[in-house]
Amino acid sequence: MIGIRNIFGRRRGKFSVNPRRPVSGLVKSIYLMALISTVAVLVVMAISIQMNGETGKIAGGIGFVFLVTELLLTGLCITRIRDDSEPISARIISTIVSVLAFGIWLSVYILGVVAE
Repeated sequence: MIGIRNIFGRRRGKFSVNPRRPVSGLVKSIYLMALISTVAVLVVMAISIQMNGETGKIAGGIGFVFLVTELLLTGLCITRIRDDSEPISARIISTIVSVLAFGIWLSVYILGVVAE
C-alpha cells in the first residue's frame, strides 16, 4: 500500500515553517531615506512657494544631493533584489519606494529645466 509519505516525501499534516527572517538595517535605512527625501521635496516646494521662487539655488542644491542619493540607493536596491538574506517582499517594496523617490526628484528637475 502506497502511503501519503511515499508520494510526497512527508507525512500528511506535518510541515515545517522557516523562521521569519528579519529585515536588514539596509532595507530599513532605504525606507527612511526615501521618507526623508519625500518630506524634503515637500519642504523645498513649500519654501519656494512662500518665497515666490527666489530660492532656486538652495532648492537646486538640496535637490541635487537627494537626487544623487536616491540614484545610488535605487542602484543598491536593484543589485540586492536577488539577495536571499531577507524577505522578498521587503526587497521589492524597498526598490519600489526608492524608485518612486528618485522619480519625484527627477520630475522636479525635469520640470525645472522645462520651465526655464
